[in-house]
Amino acid sequence: MALYRETVRDILIKLRRYASIAVDLSLYSIAFNDKTAAMETLRLEDRIDHYYRDLLAKTSIAIRSPDQAKLALGIYEVAHSLDIISDSAGDLASIVIMEYPVHEYIRAVANCCGELVVLVKSRKSLRELPSMVDILLIKRGDSYILAPSKARVEDGDSIVVRGSVDAVLEVASLLGDDSIMRIIDEVKPTITMGWVGDDLASSLLRLKSLTRQMLDLAFHALIYNDESLAKIVADMEDTVDQVYYEALYHTYSASTPQSAREMVSLSIFIKSLEAIGDAAARLSLSVLRGYNSSLIEEVLEEQEEVYLKLRATGKASGRKLSSLNLEDLGLITVALGRDGSWIIPVDPEHSIYEGDIILVKYYKPERLDSEKSLISKIKSLGLEPFEEEE
Repeated sequence: MALYRETVRDILIKLRRYASIAVDLSLYSIAFNDKTAAMETLRLEDRIDHYYRDLLAKTSIAIRSPDQAKLALGIYEVAHSLDIISDSAGDLASIVIMEYPVHEYIRAVANCCGELVVLVKSRKSLRELPSMVDILLIKRGDSYILAPSKARVEDGDSIVVRGSVDAVLEVASLLGDDSIMRIIDEVKPTITMGWVGDDLASSLLRLKSLTRQMLDLAFHALIYNDESLAKIVADMEDTVDQVYYEALYHTYSASTPQSAREMVSLSIFIKSLEAIGDAAARLSLSVLRGYNSSLIEEVLEEQEEVYLKLRATGKASGRKLSSLNLEDLGLITVALGRDGSWIIPVDPEHSIYEGDIILVKYYKPERLDSEKSLISKIKSLGLEPFEEEE
């Protein structure tokens, strides 16, 4: 029985990893109408439910003192939030499984906000992928490998990867898939002029952007016990609720009528994103209520997703964020800090000044020397990595 074989720490690590994968795999399944990915998302949701129940049982048995009870409360809160996230991912995947028509806006919004999840077809074998992407799923023959711990790729594999656009392009080039640019072009409508002035499109895009940023900020706040960011995430919940109702209103009052089934898929998509935002807010409250612990921090640090704060030096001062080309290094910008406050979302045309803080996310490369090389390149741009604000 898994309950006795695995520790609380083991289970938490899997919950965190699988919940993150479930969200992006479900969004990929919607963007590309991939039933296989949708089915894997539902299987993953079942697995997460199993681990969640085991965690509750094992933690409850371990409580022996008031101090342990407070630690347990923090573990419960984090685990419950991750379970909500996986349930939302399952709801998104169900849209594809049940063959509800997916509105074009959903397909476009599913891949946005500086991060891409796409299918890459391998034309060669590699022992490892040097670029900083996260492999969510590998289809090899008739079998499927979910979230492989080792990124060995065989000729003929179909791989669902996530990462910055440039990192995904690098992987596609390495594996000989020349169709990836066409796929990327298909998910670019979110930034075309055709979206301007469309209330439904704008509200969907804003809702996806806000909930993704909330999740990233909440995880960073948990890892580093950062109360300032946790407070921002908690405050963002009201904004997400407002955008949620706006999106529902624009769905049901759209000037171009959709079919009833298409309206259902839009409603499920909107509700699932709102639930993810609520879960992120719950995670942030764990920090604000003092439930955070070394165990939770340790668990969250042992993930593929790495969060890094960068302080701008004089060398970077005066440059626009876009001119730093952070995406070329596989870095996804989450937030910009200035004068004690955070700017969310971040406009790539923002000018950077000495002392500004840029919070970025990237996917951990397998080789340590690759990560050392990344830090060296970051410093060459005039950005200094650090863990805590002085």
